[in-house]
Amino acid sequence: MKKQLRTRSPFYAQFESLPAEVASENLAPKSEDVSGWSKVGVTITTNDTTAPDGTTTADKVQRTTTGASYVSRNATVTSNPRTALSIYVKQGDSEFVSIRLSGSYSNRIDFQYKFGDTPTIERQSSHGTASLVNRTVEYINNGWFRFGFVADISTETVAQIMVSAKDDADENVDSSDTSNDAYLYAWGAQIEQQDEVTSYISNTGTGTTSRAETLVANEQQVTCSLYIYEGDVVNDIPLTPNYVLRSFPTDALTTFEISELIRDYITQNSATSSGTVYAMVSMTDGVRFNRESTYLAQEGYLLGLEGIQYDRVIGGLSSLTGIQFLSQSNNSVYIPEGMTINVPFYGSEDISYVIDGVTTNLADSTDSGSQIQYIELGSTDLELQIKKDGSTFATIDVIEADCTKYGKHMLTFVNKFGAKQDFYFNMKSTTEIKAEDKTHTVNTIDFSDFNAGLQKHNVKRRLIGSKVSHTLNTGFINEDNAEVLEELLVSEYVWLKMNNVYRPVILKESSITRKTHLNDKLIQYTIKVEETSPYLANLR
Repeated sequence: MKKQLRTRSPFYAQFESLPAEVASENLAPKSEDVSGWSKVGVTITTNDTTAPDGTTTADKVQRTTTGASYVSRNATVTSNPRTALSIYVKQGDSEFVSIRLSGSYSNRIDFQYKFGDTPTIERQSSHGTASLVNRTVEYINNGWFRFGFVADISTETVAQIMVSAKDDADENVDSSDTSNDAYLYAWGAQIEQQDEVTSYISNTGTGTTSRAETLVANEQQVTCSLYIYEGDVVNDIPLTPNYVLRSFPTDALTTFEISELIRDYITQNSATSSGTVYAMVSMTDGVRFNRESTYLAQEGYLLGLEGIQYDRVIGGLSSLTGIQFLSQSNNSVYIPEGMTINVPFYGSEDISYVIDGVTTNLADSTDSGSQIQYIELGSTDLELQIKKDGSTFATIDVIEADCTKYGKHMLTFVNKFGAKQDFYFNMKSTTEIKAEDKTHTVNTIDFSDFNAGLQKHNVKRRLIGSKVSHTLNTGFINEDNAEVLEELLVSEYVWLKMNNVYRPVILKESSITRKTHLNDKLIQYTIKVEETSPYLANLR
């Protein structure tokens, strides 16, 4: 499950030990053997993939018809008590999974989820006397999710959970579908008469399996394996972790700070495809199923008032609540006449953009270098709209900076989101070349004829350093763009584009001169940058 984190600020990954639990009983027989469940319009491939517990016992459930197609697991229950039902599901090639909880057909609750980094509920409906108390989705590992439900199903003595692979939206378990071969993986059904879904109880027999009450959390040493990589989010995961960390829990919680470790593997250059990696965290204590979480990591940061980055891989307590789709702070951009600028955004999930009424749809990508996309805007463009699933989440206004008297210098820098952002300095600029040297005196007398050597240098100069610096000025800009300059001030990677060549620079001064235009509340900035390469090519 992919989330974004910024590695210049601390990030805490946390594992929760198995808590104290009430005694419970899994009433669903053959909970892991889907071939032994009731089946309609499906074919089952047994032991087809790795299950959440690490064994090769999970079954493939594939449609064989466009008509009703599902598997179901039922159990005998006591009339009236509340029922907790859960099942582990992994996406195959179907876009959706439909799930039904029921006593009899007339007393049922239908759900449909759309697969993704976090499955989203697309449909929910209740019928008869059945009513939902709550529902949960928990990511486990290796693409597996546990779907959990607590419901008052009916006064009957049978409870069942049904699952169907779907390619079409807005469908119940037994509805027709355009696909006759879509598939998913299922494992570990659990039906228990509880007020909450409890930890999984394996029931491989034809009866029921019980678990005794536990009074305290089962605290064991936790191993955290950290995989850091570029490329495809699934296919390029390293065979061995970059780091293996171990620690014991405190009050059933084990916490690892890992942002600095991830940052060591991020490389930066002026290419927009650089500066992004995946980090997969895998945690286990030998008691609970292995838990995984995958993060999109960049060299961004949080401000002090923005809080702390954290993610508890069990239970869902997390500050990483969603993707930052627009990867810059400002909603307006200044572009000098005849020039262009790139706008960074997260572009991997049904994203499109509109420039002056013309729509462009972007293809989804799972490659790390393509997660942050860049839209080119010209000075004559008026407005950019960025959309997800057809809804606008960001609008960027273009302000043409009309200035032809001076040269146009553009700085590209890594901003607070970890994306590369362009900014123009289109007013007067100056360039300074500074040389640093050492001198020493030599005797120039030629003792063969006592010639004083007056045409020779008796003072030798050795150049030990040469630097080029630039003083740059913006035009008067609005407050929206002032925040960009503040991010530039604390950026660790900056490039100056001159004559279509990107030159690495550093800010020579740790402050920015700010001039205010009182009439319209605009601001002008002056900064000084220094090229990191020497003026002379004398590096050895």
